[in-house]
Amino acid sequence: MYGVSGDWSYVLEDSGSATWYERWFNDDPAVKPRPGEEMVCINPNIAVQPCWLVYAPGDGAVWFTEFGQSPLDSRRKDVTGKVAVLDEALRAAGAVNPGPPEFGDVPEWTRFVDAHLGGVPAVLWQAVSDSLGIRIPRADVEEGNLPVALLDDPYA
Repeated sequence: MYGVSGDWSYVLEDSGSATWYERWFNDDPAVKPRPGEEMVCINPNIAVQPCWLVYAPGDGAVWFTEFGQSPLDSRRKDVTGKVAVLDEALRAAGAVNPGPPEFGDVPEWTRFVDAHLGGVPAVLWQAVSDSLGIRIPRADVEEGNLPVALLDDPYA
């Protein structure tokens, strides 16, 4: 399904992965973000872990972050400042594992987030949505009221 929220266009896929991510990962030049194009991809990557948050802040760069990690862990320079804003939202929502002394390891943190915050994917989704101002009508998604498009499987 797909739709528009403010300045954002979105695509929701139920395949367990994300078509854009798979095509980008396979070096398809048609999906490379250009300067001025801001993109975000929340890829649960169900078949092959890890799960990825992929963000292109509009400068042509693409940032990859595993669920639970900080985008700023990569030590790349955030020239737009947008990655730092997203990182702050992820941390405030509890979507980044703070590590010791609060949590000893990733499984301990994951169990806490699952039990108290609704799970890592849900917390990450909400933080990204709030930070970037993307609103997707949940009832319309669940009832199948959004337009539908068939996307080619990059591995077909």
